Amino acid sequence: MTTTIATTADIHHKRNAEENNTDRKLTDQGMSAAESFVEHVNDLQVVDHAINLGDSIQHTGYNAGKDQRNFQEVTGTLGNLKVPCHSIAGNHDLMNLSEFVVANMLGRQSLNFSTDLGEHHLIALHSRATKRNGGDITIDAGQLQWLDDELARIDKPVMVITHHPLSDQDLSSNYWFADHPDKALVADRDAVRSIIEQRGNVIAVLNGHTHCNSLELHDGIPYVTQNSPVENINGSGLAAATHGLVTLKGAQFGMEIFGNDTSILTHSDITESLGKTYDSVAKKYMEKTAPYGKPECDEFDKVAALVGDRSNLRVVDFACGPARDASHFMSRGYNYVGVDASAEFIKHGRSTYPDAEFHHGDFATLELPKASADIVWHSSSLQHVEHRMLGQALQRAYDTLKPGGYFYAHYRSGQGESIQISTEYETPIARFIALYEENEMNQALKDVGFEIVESRTFDHQYPGLKGTTVKYKTKVFARKPE
Repeated sequence: MTTTIATTADIHHKRNAEENNTDRKLTDQGMSAAESFVEHVNDLQVVDHAINLGDSIQHTGYNAGKDQRNFQEVTGTLGNLKVPCHSIAGNHDLMNLSEFVVANMLGRQSLNFSTDLGEHHLIALHSRATKRNGGDITIDAGQLQWLDDELARIDKPVMVITHHPLSDQDLSSNYWFADHPDKALVADRDAVRSIIEQRGNVIAVLNGHTHCNSLELHDGIPYVTQNSPVENINGSGLAAATHGLVTLKGAQFGMEIFGNDTSILTHSDITESLGKTYDSVAKKYMEKTAPYGKPECDEFDKVAALVGDRSNLRVVDFACGPARDASHFMSRGYNYVGVDASAEFIKHGRSTYPDAEFHHGDFATLELPKASADIVWHSSSLQHVEHRMLGQALQRAYDTLKPGGYFYAHYRSGQGESIQISTEYETPIARFIALYEENEMNQALKDVGFEIVESRTFDHQYPGLKGTTVKYKTKVFARKPE
């Protein structure tokens, strides 16, 4: 059974009348971020719980009355969720308010708590900044003992949350904490992680605070940081609008982080990261995805019928992965060319199919001979192309095809971009995912000169927080005119 949890962090609500945005916090947008989160979660109707990872407010000078009012406004808004919301306290929440007052407003006796999630369990730790400036962050000895006792007691997979990171997060390029790691990381995090690792039933740890999206691994456990929705991306005036969706299935952890913050990644960042990610799980990925070609048998037959009974056809498989589809083409006598950003996949392809041609690189930028291919094949690859680069990627496919050549792709259909974190290949990995509406993709294909031959979307539902639930997948055939 799957437990689905929507997540938000670092809302930093501050009223417009008290507008005092820094160059990197759009605090006057905090309440609208909270309202949008509630609307998305309630519309989804597949979420079981919600989590608020702290810093609900941006503290107001030394005015405890205003802080309390602002905090109550956030909790009141989150109270409109149709599912239970589990909130923890951040350092800004406690600048002017006592732990007792904040716990009382959250309806709890303590800021650390343990609660059942059905098939899973949630443990919330309270990390305290012992200095007013946010420094010297600790989790006291009493909580450490309590954590150990709780993990010993619970016989379900556990997710742990805290406001401050328990990981050894790299802060060297962090806008807020590059020079102040003592204001970011829990000082006694080694002791916390030691308990988590020894007990063995924690499947993920989540936090906010550092205003970035990141994944670190400790003893094979994913430690995930979620960005603030009001982070002003590079001072551009664009809010990150971050929100997350966690799926827990048995001991497997999955999470998608949505918002505008993926836009700060360059195309080369995304491609390099994907290549290294797939390198790290290449063997397990090949084992798990070996059967996935079967559902596309109709598509192999379709493209063969389109190109006709001709010999020495050349097919270019962009983002070929471990060359799973090579055998289908080569068995028909086609000349196969595979392109992928993963060095391990290319190595496997070359050893398995020595008569084929392989290139290690990015299909959106790699230059192959123009008008050299009869077929261009995109199998689950365009989902890794950010929206601003789609036109260039399709132009590369168009240029590679001979006049009269055929293009095929299947991709995730929907709206938005996200970072997807998954443990399905045993080693936790993070991948960039872009969704495209069918009409959006077809128009992009037409814009570079393609003629649409056939396009259809399948109604397999996949939950997502940006837009509506997405339809997975869309399949499209297109042709380059003579």
